[in-house]
Amino acid sequence: MGGSQGHKRHAALIVVIGGAMCGLRQKRAKSGILGRVSDVLRLTPHPLTPRCDENGVPTTKIAPYRPVVEPCAVCPAHCCHLRVKVAVDDAVALCRSIDVPLSAALVVRTVAPHEHSFAVEADPRIQHAAVGWTGHAELELIHDPETGRCNQLVDIGGYQRCGVYAARPTGCRTYPVGWATDTQRGGPGSVACPVAYAIRPEDERAFLGHVELALERWARHKAIVDAWNERDTHPLDEFFVHALAEANAKDVRIHGDAETRLHQLQVETGVLPG
Repeated sequence: MGGSQGHKRHAALIVVIGGAMCGLRQKRAKSGILGRVSDVLRLTPHPLTPRCDENGVPTTKIAPYRPVVEPCAVCPAHCCHLRVKVAVDDAVALCRSIDVPLSAALVVRTVAPHEHSFAVEADPRIQHAAVGWTGHAELELIHDPETGRCNQLVDIGGYQRCGVYAARPTGCRTYPVGWATDTQRGGPGSVACPVAYAIRPEDERAFLGHVELALERWARHKAIVDAWNERDTHPLDEFFVHALAEANAKDVRIHGDAETRLHQLQVETGVLPG
């Protein structure tokens, strides 16, 4: 991937990682959230994520490529060079796992208003020029501007690996599979994996669990931003205070400016060490 074509492909994938997951607001019927018993969550077939038996042998007819079991072990972290949108709960879990403030792991990016974006007043920390200001933003993982790689990616003996794997956001957990119910569907628009990802029964169970977690987190995210967007003013620091308090069901009684309150709230909720 190089030049403008590589940039276009990179940009196209941005939308589907976070956006596809954001679009589904339901989960499996047993949870009681779905309206119909038949509306059960399932993975959707794709040539690059073929269903396989426990030995990695394809069980479907749409596998033109030889699938690889546990392909992440042989991949140079292609997916870690994609921009990933995160829900508030994703952000809190990530920062809590590595003891860093929200501002150290996230970037606020302006977007056209959509159901998971939050209203925000013009702020030079987000965008220096007023031209093109949309008044809405979303959260993403921070990437290195030179290499495009996620800041949480680490080099271990020549291998690139996720440094926060246990706390990685749901957009990362569900990649690269597609999913569907009777009424909803989502997943990446294209797969960046260099080989076909063998989906064994154990992999399928794991991915379904990750999708369920994503559904829960994005539903909570929407509730948080809906409440925020109803406010009359939308300063950026106050959004983080609001989001962190709501994510942790905290009644904020901390005095001081927004920056002071946010720092204290991050300590009280375990995002930062006391």
